[in-house]
Amino acid sequence: MPLRLSKSTLKLLIAPAVIALLSVCGALAQSSVSDVYSQAELEAKAQALMKQAVDSPNGLAGITLEKYPSHFSMLNVRTRTGGAEIHAHFADIFFVIDGEASLVTGGTVVDPKENPNGETSGSSVKGGQQRKLVKGDIVHISAGVPHQLVIDPGKTFAYFVFKVQQ
Repeated sequence: MPLRLSKSTLKLLIAPAVIALLSVCGALAQSSVSDVYSQAELEAKAQALMKQAVDSPNGLAGITLEKYPSHFSMLNVRTRTGGAEIHAHFADIFFVIDGEASLVTGGTVVDPKENPNGETSGSSVKGGQQRKLVKGDIVHISAGVPHQLVIDPGKTFAYFVFKVQQ
């Protein structure tokens, strides 16, 4: 069951979580720069991506915010259900910025196709566990785990992502 947090609690948890994540990944040893994104800034960037997502055949628009030695951050917006994915070498950590979706994890990828970058994509996930995600939820998906975001018709989903190399 996803953890549901208030905005104030989420703000108190995100900063230490991000710092801990970056420390574990070794990024702070590489640079003295810190990157901070406010909720308002992420929501504004997500709104700007919304038109691109609506116009996109797959209902997805995203940007890479920063790249670090062992991970990178992204902001994605979905207006339609995405395909199934398995990331061979990266874990995903989502912070839901706005909207709602169902996350399917586990099970098997239907019609799997291996991509040159070590990723697997497919049409859907069969036999996985489905959980509802809403604004404020935080999700961790380990490398090697099949997953898919399902967006109900008329709904949208905006999320900040850390892709962490494992």
